[in-house]
Amino acid sequence: MKFDIVRRRYIFLIVTLLIVSFIFLPTVNRPWQMFDEKDIYYNESLYPMPASSSEVFEVISTYAFNFNLESHNLQFSNIVNIRSNPIGATLNILISYFFKKNPSYYHMLGVCIHLLNTFFVWFIFYKSLKIQTCLNNFGYAIASLFTLIWALHPVNIEAILMGSNWLSLLTYSFCFGLFLHTLVKLSNKSFTNSISELISTFLLFVICISIGEYGYSLPFIIFFTSLAFTKSLKISLTLSMPYLAGLLCYALFYFLKYFYLDAIPYQSINFSLERLLWFSPQIFIHFLKLFFYPKNLSIYQSNLVPLAGSYFEPYEIFSFFVFILCLILPFIFIRSKNKNSFVFLFYGFIFSTFPFLHIFTPTYCIFAERYCYFPLFLFLFFAIIFILSLQNKKTLVSLLLLILLPISIRTIFRLNDWKDSYSLYSAAAKTYKKPIYKGFGYAALGYYFNGENNTIESKKYFLLSIKALESAMNKLKLEKKRQAPKTLQIYGLDTNTLILNAAFRIASMRFYDFHDKASEILIFYKSYIESNINTAGSSQLDLYSKLLLQTNQPQKALEILKFAKERYPFSTTIIFSLSNFYLNQKDLINAERIITEGLKYYPNYMRILPRIIKLCALKNDLINLAKYEYLLGLRTHSQGAYQKSLQVYLSLNRLSEAKRIIDKLLLMDKNNPATLLLTNKYYSLAKDSNNGK
Repeated sequence: MKFDIVRRRYIFLIVTLLIVSFIFLPTVNRPWQMFDEKDIYYNESLYPMPASSSEVFEVISTYAFNFNLESHNLQFSNIVNIRSNPIGATLNILISYFFKKNPSYYHMLGVCIHLLNTFFVWFIFYKSLKIQTCLNNFGYAIASLFTLIWALHPVNIEAILMGSNWLSLLTYSFCFGLFLHTLVKLSNKSFTNSISELISTFLLFVICISIGEYGYSLPFIIFFTSLAFTKSLKISLTLSMPYLAGLLCYALFYFLKYFYLDAIPYQSINFSLERLLWFSPQIFIHFLKLFFYPKNLSIYQSNLVPLAGSYFEPYEIFSFFVFILCLILPFIFIRSKNKNSFVFLFYGFIFSTFPFLHIFTPTYCIFAERYCYFPLFLFLFFAIIFILSLQNKKTLVSLLLLILLPISIRTIFRLNDWKDSYSLYSAAAKTYKKPIYKGFGYAALGYYFNGENNTIESKKYFLLSIKALESAMNKLKLEKKRQAPKTLQIYGLDTNTLILNAAFRIASMRFYDFHDKASEILIFYKSYIESNINTAGSSQLDLYSKLLLQTNQPQKALEILKFAKERYPFSTTIIFSLSNFYLNQKDLINAERIITEGLKYYPNYMRILPRIIKLCALKNDLINLAKYEYLLGLRTHSQGAYQKSLQVYLSLNRLSEAKRIIDKLLLMDKNNPATLLLTNKYYSLAKDSNNGK
């Protein structure tokens, strides 16, 4: 009898995993998606791919331990964040060494981690049903159907298929595993933690949030889950204690990290009552909307979030009251006559959305579908427990099948959009109804064809973009002018700044892609940016400075760049432009100040190394010139940079540093004439040095 139960359990689990595999495995053999995937792995935009096994630790120690990332996309908002993730960078460098530049390996990795998470989720639903003594044939079917609804939900596609998202999936693997561990303890009525459990749980959670900071909500989810099942505050605190301790250590470490970066004023908790009461509710409603009605899907989901233009629009009022109701209703319900402690699970779901609700600090991305991956699970977990705690209905299986069918169909159609970059970005452009976002979508397609060296198609979409953006500007100008909420202005999403953004896109395409005269572009662009200079984004200010430089107005350009640096201190765009300006002016003191700051923030960014190399050359600082030429070679696999570094080290008679570079150059190309010449010079100097001894 027990064997039959175990066999039945694993049959349902295996069938569930096979269905998920059948849906997602055919997507593995896809080319790189442009921007994130292609930039990060193929173009190595964030870290270099180790060229050999001996180079793995060197790359990690040089570019992962001090890894920082600029989070910014002007299409979503004007916000610029700096994030630090050395563990994630280390894992990415290791994976890139083994996978090289084969996109199928990265896509397979995402699918495999999703299957692992599906395995965890099935056992979580199974264990929760076992706790409620609902395990029969219908119980196994319910566990499988809920798992399939989560695993096949179209809102999860971005998280699974975008190769650069695998670390987020891995973060949630730890979350699912630790959550399952808690359920097992609750099922076994084991309400204490042994010393080994405390240490292992603490360490696993610290690894979890070190890979991806989204996991910081797990301690609160564990607390409310324990409270729902035990109704004991003491037990809940005991079970969540190692997670809370891990969160405290994580927060302390990153506080010290940002203190070193001098980033505390911008990266510490930045709470805003307006964001909490006006902005966050609208984001929360968008979560629920995508759970129940995932019709409009896009890799630019931020552009599809409806945001009220004032404080008291009907949509904003509706969002506010729903959000507040969700916060207080479980508490009211638990105090009513019909007490049901499982309503506390809803607080677990709410906390899972906290990293994405912009409550503690503004973030550049308004919303992304990948943000739904873990919150959707918590929402379904609440649903299955709460429904079955009221009444175990056999008709629930039929209802779940009816839900699963349209979700699966929508997923299959959406997977077709992901077959290549053109299909994905053209689907995004078709999704947008507002002309300004349609213009952004056409521009993305223009850049795609530009990268494919298809000039005809590229210019076609750039012209379509300009036409849509001009239409958007005209419509926005006709809108009734009213005082926008401060949050909307900070994000650059008020009417005036959206007009500026459209003008910026038009001006940048004319400047970079059509190569129109800078003086003509400046006449068009100046009227928009000058009237919105205090809300302009970093890229908008940078373009303005470039146009000013092109029209022989260097002093005005410098003023704009200084203003931009003060407003956006962590913008790589501004750091690179301002440092380049000082270098061209031979202002070495200010150039060194900006370049040193940029190197401290972003040692892994390719564009910073040529700046400091030029600075060292102007200062005739040969030791640092050799050092940074070497780092440029390591960062970009540049044979020329290695050779320049080697040449300088040989001129300084620093033979130990020279030998390391010779080994790398011979590994790259042992027949290169310049390399052979420098190698002979090295051995000649080494021989003279030995004879001198």
